[in-house]
Amino acid sequence: MKPTSFLIQLGRLENRLSSTYSAYSDQHCSLYIRANNDNHIQYICKDEGFIVYIGEVTKKRLSENSEKRPGQGTLITYTKTSGKIVVETDRLGTAILYYGRTKNNKLEISNRLDNLEFDKEQINWPAIQQYLNTGYTIGSNTFFYNVEQTLPNEKLTACSTDNFQINRSVIETPGSFDNQTEEQLVDLLSARLSSTLDERSSSVLMMSAGWDSRTLLMAGPEHYHSAYTHGDLSSREISISHRLTSDLRMDHIFSDIQNLELSEDLLDTMLEELGFCIFPVWYIAGQRAQKIYNSPLSSGVLGELLGGHYGLLSMGSRLQKVLAAASLLPGKLIPDDQFSTALERFTTPAASHWFLSEEGHNLLSNHAETTKTMMRNRLNTAYGDTGDWQSAIETFNMEHRARQYIFKQALAASSTSGYLAPFADDTLADIVRSIPFDYRVHNKLNKKILKEKNPKLLNHSMAATLVPAKYPILFQEFSRGVRILLENGRKILKKSQPRLGWFNYEHLYQTKILQEIIESLSLDLWDKQKMLKTIEKNPENGIDAGSTLDMLCKLKTIDYYLNNNRKGVIDVQENEG
Repeated sequence: MKPTSFLIQLGRLENRLSSTYSAYSDQHCSLYIRANNDNHIQYICKDEGFIVYIGEVTKKRLSENSEKRPGQGTLITYTKTSGKIVVETDRLGTAILYYGRTKNNKLEISNRLDNLEFDKEQINWPAIQQYLNTGYTIGSNTFFYNVEQTLPNEKLTACSTDNFQINRSVIETPGSFDNQTEEQLVDLLSARLSSTLDERSSSVLMMSAGWDSRTLLMAGPEHYHSAYTHGDLSSREISISHRLTSDLRMDHIFSDIQNLELSEDLLDTMLEELGFCIFPVWYIAGQRAQKIYNSPLSSGVLGELLGGHYGLLSMGSRLQKVLAAASLLPGKLIPDDQFSTALERFTTPAASHWFLSEEGHNLLSNHAETTKTMMRNRLNTAYGDTGDWQSAIETFNMEHRARQYIFKQALAASSTSGYLAPFADDTLADIVRSIPFDYRVHNKLNKKILKEKNPKLLNHSMAATLVPAKYPILFQEFSRGVRILLENGRKILKKSQPRLGWFNYEHLYQTKILQEIIESLSLDLWDKQKMLKTIEKNPENGIDAGSTLDMLCKLKTIDYYLNNNRKGVIDVQENEG
């Protein structure tokens, strides 16, 4: 059983785990807990059942009378007399659980996919292909056909009377903000964010120069022991973040990314503790927050919803995103019928990959159309629910990219310091979704809140723009365009580029870390010799080391989950054919 995890077995029970981890058992249900960190998993067991909460660190602990989650996450309740189990996720689905049936038809539920007993030959290749392309799988799909994952704002129920068949439903959202004006909604939003920060424990704030971490400083530094920033200390982003916290006279810890101990062993540790190994620097940040302050790591993850990042702005090439960002037209940024080309590109898997063997390429090519169809169907469902493509793309991205990929930044601290995610608050999310997209895009709401609550945070620019954040969006985007033109001019003249972002991993090309990660891979999906030759040429081809590391972490994650099927993943596909 994996660290910082639990496993629930329902149905005909056959104990396959050590009694060391047993927390509850009756004729229908057993609960096993290996929670090395009770900042992430809390539970209460009694004669008549149990309650388990998994999610962010909470000020108020789980109690026997808990009917609601003490924080943002997932709540599981089991009652012995009724033989009923209920799983309820939060509005944005931040604490994902996995569930499936064993060969003996038991239902198993866990926060770790690798805790479950299932037929590992049932590999979901379209989901694997989707993950390689985007870092997430579609809907409730996982890497295996016989295992599903929970969704946002979802309620699962199962009962012993019908052999614990899963029933899924959407949780009703209390209240409506439809009768509020936009100005009233902004006031409600600001008040809710203030109370959300007050309700949470003191923490260490992951600080960048962006809108999300600035907005979490709306009330000043009083909610935080310190800010924490890691990355390229010579970058514009870190310089700006330093000026922001200096203006607030706030303690600020800086960690140079070149001194962080990134290694293949670190990724193995993350896989064992977390079940994934993307965002290793965030894992290190959690370790340091625990060591220095014994406090959770707070961050602006999921602030994309408030900032209006996930409509058209999330699609297309760099130039297309800039043009979309520069659009100041009211309402929809572009007509719906102009989305077709962008959607086609968005949903079509890459035709080839630099890391696949010939066999791996052929295997995934056979599934490309299914992968595309699954993604497009999910987008069509979101469009049917929302009525316009701008909102549909945002809904899709929040359900997939935001919670399955980006939120792993916060989750990387779950086995150490624990994490806080203020923007995941249910009520906050409900208010934000009641505000039209065009009223949120370009971080308009963030700017409005900061102008009222802490205007000095607007005196500094963003890393990617050249004028202070207090200036109108037209000036912001014009300065962004000027910056890009200057960068392109320097590139033509073969001059060095200014370092904007905090995650400059280029030093990794001077080490053997990327090669070590490649050599650790074992599946026949990968062509390791091709990969080694590719990364050797990456610097001269202008391929940044950060995206290369991120891709290798995804490969290592897939390698980890499929590695139990050592007779050859390609053979499985051939046998299925």
